[in-house]
Amino acid sequence: MPAKTIFFVYVFAFFLLRIAVSPNFSADEAEQFLNAQSFSWGYSSQAPLFSWLCFVLLKLGFEAVIAINFVKYLAYFFLLCFCFDFAATKVSKEKAFWLTSTLLYFPVYAHEFHRDLTHSVLVTCFAALSLKIFYELEAKPTWSNYLFLALSLSCGILSKYNFVFLITAMFACSLFFQAKRSLVLNTKAVFAAFSSCVLLIPHMLWLWQNDFSSLHHVINKTLSLDFSLLRILLEFLPSLLIVLILLIVLFRDYFKNKLDFFTLFFSFSALFLPLIVTLLKQASYFNYRWMAPLYLLLFFALLQNLALEKLKISRLLKISILAIVFVTFSLRLVFNFAPNLTSKHLALHMPIAKLLDYLQKEDLSKIVLLSDNRLLLANLKKALPELEIFWLEELSDDYFIKSRKVFKQEFGSIKAKIEKKTRGKKILVPKLVSSGDKALKKKYFKIFADSKQLTSFNDKYLWSEDSQGFLVYELAFR
Repeated sequence: MPAKTIFFVYVFAFFLLRIAVSPNFSADEAEQFLNAQSFSWGYSSQAPLFSWLCFVLLKLGFEAVIAINFVKYLAYFFLLCFCFDFAATKVSKEKAFWLTSTLLYFPVYAHEFHRDLTHSVLVTCFAALSLKIFYELEAKPTWSNYLFLALSLSCGILSKYNFVFLITAMFACSLFFQAKRSLVLNTKAVFAAFSSCVLLIPHMLWLWQNDFSSLHHVINKTLSLDFSLLRILLEFLPSLLIVLILLIVLFRDYFKNKLDFFTLFFSFSALFLPLIVTLLKQASYFNYRWMAPLYLLLFFALLQNLALEKLKISRLLKISILAIVFVTFSLRLVFNFAPNLTSKHLALHMPIAKLLDYLQKEDLSKIVLLSDNRLLLANLKKALPELEIFWLEELSDDYFIKSRKVFKQEFGSIKAKIEKKTRGKKILVPKLVSSGDKALKKKYFKIFADSKQLTSFNDKYLWSEDSQGFLVYELAFR
């Protein structure tokens, strides 16, 4: 069976599994759905390209969950294809297939991509395309390759802002090595850089006009906890070191006597750049999943440093890859279809039936639903398309999410924006709570304004026997 057919079957199986699980959104899917309700050159919490693609599919009539996951898994498929195509220029297609499959040694590609990531899948796809074109430039320094690289780099930035680490390392390392300097210091490279900047102008203007709100969101996320060097290192190092050691052990007999120092320097510069920036900024939060586009550098460095003419794919490698596919698919099945058994709190199973019953008794044309909970708002909007919603995170940078609570920065500006947008309609604020949570409820709603309880009801999560449900508050300003 052709390698790309196997890749298609792999991603399509996970795509079907996700669609079969639930019509509800996961956290990242909810964010995409809320953003894709309208086209904008930028959005409040992330780079916009994934949301643009979802917006197009929703306008074409795709069901929301299918549209979002179609974009995600199409990006995953092309990611595998780009890596395979690069490997296939150096070894046979069979060897290229197994070499590409070593990407699954990274937990972020084998598990996290299927769990809830969206932007990270798309940015990793463009990282693969960019690296493929970049490494081919030396042999094919054509105008078309430079322009395709410019387009890919622009799309990478528009997919997720951490792509800038890859671009920075690529340019800086090329300048540092004399043999590569000519690749970035020539007329074609300058024109490609200019073209890339032109493509980014609409989004950059949006950022300027909106006080760089999506960048503030990213920065605030990294400042959500107290600084801990140990916590950051434990998040950054294990996955990288385990995969690095595993690749060295599996291919120890096939490394070149004279290694390609540029690819190694480029790879580790890009991989450690986010850690260096995090430590210099004393950022308190780091997630290894943010490294997804940079982990690809190890794959490309591996191909550049193996004596490929004598390479043999070991039986251990084949068995381990097949085992990873089986285990990760089985985990998705268990976590998605048996949450009671796993006690895994999946957002896909958010119990909103009774809240929907309550809202359907209201005149939807006269109410507005306000919340910082993107999961809740997206699932309600999907069930009741005519319902008007406002995501608190969209309204201002004065609020940011920190440990799942909303902390007040400047309430006055928020109040004015809410009142302006709701135009005198009744504002309802639903809050997901558990029994015995009254103190938290009162504290939470004092953030907004004086409020009164309208009604309450209980429901049960599918994964737990604990009584859970919603309180609905009417927001009343003084």
